[in-house]
Amino acid sequence: MTDRKFPIPIGFEEPTSWIEDGLITCRTLHADNEYDHRNIQIINRLNNLLEKILGIELLFDERHKAASLIYDTNLPLFQLEPREVDSSKLRQTIKGLGAAEMAILKAQNTLSNLPPPVDKRMLSTKQRLELELADVKHIAKHYRSLLDLQSDRQNTRAIYVAKALRATFEHYTDITVTASKDCEGPTSHYCDALMQIFESIGLKTDYFEPARAAVSCNLRDPDYSGAVTKLKQKFTDETEHMMKFCELSLTYVRTDET
Repeated sequence: MTDRKFPIPIGFEEPTSWIEDGLITCRTLHADNEYDHRNIQIINRLNNLLEKILGIELLFDERHKAASLIYDTNLPLFQLEPREVDSSKLRQTIKGLGAAEMAILKAQNTLSNLPPPVDKRMLSTKQRLELELADVKHIAKHYRSLLDLQSDRQNTRAIYVAKALRATFEHYTDITVTASKDCEGPTSHYCDALMQIFESIGLKTDYFEPARAAVSCNLRDPDYSGAVTKLKQKFTDETEHMMKFCELSLTYVRTDET
C-alpha cells in the first residue's frame, strides 16, 4: 500500500514499487505530476549526499535547503552529454514550444468554427486551451531569456551548480574550496564532492572546468552571491520554490524507514 498525499493525475499509472539506490522502495506520488515528483526524489537523495559530504546532519530549516538550491528547478534541467551545451537544447525547446503554441491556436480556431450548439458545448475546452496557451507562452519566454544569457562555450547549469556548491561548503564548513585534480581524478574535497553531485543529478559534463569557474568567480557574481544570500535566509515567501520541494520531500516514504 502506498500513502498518497496528492491525487494521482488522470492517465498516470503508478507502479507499486520503485528500485532506487539498490533498494525496493514504496513509490508514492507526492506531487500533482511526474515531473515534480521526480524532482522531489532528486532533492531528497541530494540532501542525503550533502550530509555525507559535509559531515553534518541538516536539520529543521536547513534540511533540503542547500539541495533545493543546488538543484534549482528554475534552471533548465537538461540531461547533457559530454561536450553538449545548453544553447542547442534551449533552441530545440523554444522551437518545440513554438510548434505547440501554433497547434493550440489551430485547435482554438477549429473549435470556434463549430456550428451551434456544439460550439457552446466546447466552451470549457476552449477555456482550458486558453490557459494552456498562456502557460506555453510563459515557459517559452523564460527559455528565450535563458538563451539570451547563454554562451555557446559553457554548460550554464554545471557552472551554476559548482557555484552553489562552493557557497554551501563555505556556509556549512571551514574546508578551503579549491579546484585540483591529477591523472586519477579529483584531489580536492570540493572537486570530489562536485563530481558526486553531478552524478547524483544526472549532469554528464566534466566537473573540473565548472569547478575552476566557481572557485575563481568574483564574490559579486550573481549566481554565487545569490546562493550565499539564500543559504543565510530562513524560509520565506521569496524562497517558496525551495520550500515547496522541501516540504514534499519530507513525505517521501521508504519501506526501510517504516
